[in-house]
Amino acid sequence: MSLYELHVRSSDALGLGMIEALVDLAASGATLKSGVLPRLTFPHCIQMVIETDEEPTPTPNIRVFNMTEGSREITIKRAEPESSGFSMNAPVTKESLDAMDFADFRNLCKTVGVKGRDRNQMTREYMKAKESQE
Repeated sequence: MSLYELHVRSSDALGLGMIEALVDLAASGATLKSGVLPRLTFPHCIQMVIETDEEPTPTPNIRVFNMTEGSREITIKRAEPESSGFSMNAPVTKESLDAMDFADFRNLCKTVGVKGRDRNQMTREYMKAKESQE
């Protein structure tokens, strides 16, 4: 069994998103860390401890420290990027860009320096940038 310290933080000003995480952690056996008061102003933060065989999974709102190994932080494991099946050498059409998932589309646009939130404008700028490169 290993002892873990969990720092649970909120991502919204009211701390509502943190409540679900606290309930889940408490259901798995985590308790409030003794001697440490929760921070009740934004960003909210509550420190908990749990003793378990299974390593807790860190998230952007939950930092995990392995106290058995001298307060070593367990970092978030990043997933390997999945291939979207999109070839950078294939001719790009407006239809192929429209068919892409927005996250993949945004990453593709970043390759030519196009950023933004409006997909139509980003498509126009991307097509213009690709034409100027040819």
